[in-house]
Amino acid sequence: MLKFLANKLPNTGMDFAVWDWSKPELYGIVLGMLAKLDLSGTLGIRKSEMLDFIIDVEKGYYATSYHSFYHAVDVVAVLYYMLTDLGVQKYLTSLDCVALLIAGLCHDIGHPGLNNVYQVNAKTHLAKRYNDQSVLENYSCDLTDDLITKHNLFANVHLRPSEYTEASLRQLVRKTILATDMAFHFGLLVEMNSMFEQACSSEDSEEEFDNSCPASSNGSVSSSPISPSPLSSTSSIESFFTSLPYPNLITLDVNQRELLCKVLLHAADLSNTVRPWDISKRWSDLVVEEFFHQGDLEKNNNLPVSPNMDREQAHQCQISLRFGDFVVKPYFEAFAAFVHPAKIFLDTLKNNRAYWDELKNNSTIKDDSVTKTITTEGLYGVNGDSDSDDGIDDHYRWPTRRKSAGLSSSKKHSSINDNYTNNDDERSSSLDHNMIKQISALYGNGSNAEQRVVLAGS
Repeated sequence: MLKFLANKLPNTGMDFAVWDWSKPELYGIVLGMLAKLDLSGTLGIRKSEMLDFIIDVEKGYYATSYHSFYHAVDVVAVLYYMLTDLGVQKYLTSLDCVALLIAGLCHDIGHPGLNNVYQVNAKTHLAKRYNDQSVLENYSCDLTDDLITKHNLFANVHLRPSEYTEASLRQLVRKTILATDMAFHFGLLVEMNSMFEQACSSEDSEEEFDNSCPASSNGSVSSSPISPSPLSSTSSIESFFTSLPYPNLITLDVNQRELLCKVLLHAADLSNTVRPWDISKRWSDLVVEEFFHQGDLEKNNNLPVSPNMDREQAHQCQISLRFGDFVVKPYFEAFAAFVHPAKIFLDTLKNNRAYWDELKNNSTIKDDSVTKTITTEGLYGVNGDSDSDDGIDDHYRWPTRRKSAGLSSSKKHSSINDNYTNNDDERSSSLDHNMIKQISALYGNGSNAEQRVVLAGS
């Protein structure tokens, strides 16, 4: 079995820069995070089987500017950070975590870079297939379900004591992915506030939450809760959350945990706005690139131009400022009220806003040339030249493997063998960089499944 070493990879949390890694290295990073949470053990499968699933998921992503495998890995990394460093793992069962991270990895699989508004207005075959309802999210759910079936990922769920069956666990993955549709954003915010208020006022709030315990290697449930990774004593948020009643011992029922999974994935999906400036700005550049490309296609196809996607009217600074103020900030304020360490996201958002303000003030943009309207339907999604109506080239349709050219890194890692240090503090979780190096070497040389089993099998 692969063992994690003391060496630590940097930037697996807030500072994680997905572009610094090759695709094979990203396979290893994702596998490493799942392994640290023992999710393959929870499912009763080998690490090699989980690795094959991860690689198959990557095949389902297109090389769009934003909605790519890089975005998927970034979302998984943020989820991992929230579960471990921010301590959210204590509220979930191990199977909840399985569903959450699989949903995170797969939530945009098959996304052509042309959003739901485009799909509906262009009357694409996907829009017709899903009756104009959460078109791309439903498509991602179906592709995910196909992959879960192909890899027998949940086949052993019935072997462990749990409230979940294979069918109900699949449903949790589906519901969590569907909740990433921005059309549900404000409704999810209302539900989150209601659920957190109810949970915090529960008579059981002083009782220890045994359901948060992971399964042991023999499938039994541990009797002690998971302890989150400690925060740095020098953290800027420590004084904030230690001065408030932190809900460490709140019990969540199965419905509340389902809602929490939705809340977490949606937060991770929005997290590019609350990351350190260099990372946040790069994600914003990619989002706007997709926006404007969709706007160009809409003009060319005589379709209504979606909000914020007309390159002649919209401006990146204004889009980012309004999105942060009216969408992101209220959401993370509600989240941080329940998970106090999550205030770090609000601190970062505030810093980023200052940068956007500075850029706006230094630009020559006139106020009347800036898009005034932010709508949840116009926030995500756009790229991909294609002859098909939905932006998916027939040659690349699932499950045909694509020759995807991923995003190039703005800077290159000197070597996977480097001694990595954590620039923040010691909160980043230990990931085995030797495992990533080995996986990188294997996939770089086109090694077969048998070699992968030798590498990753227990």
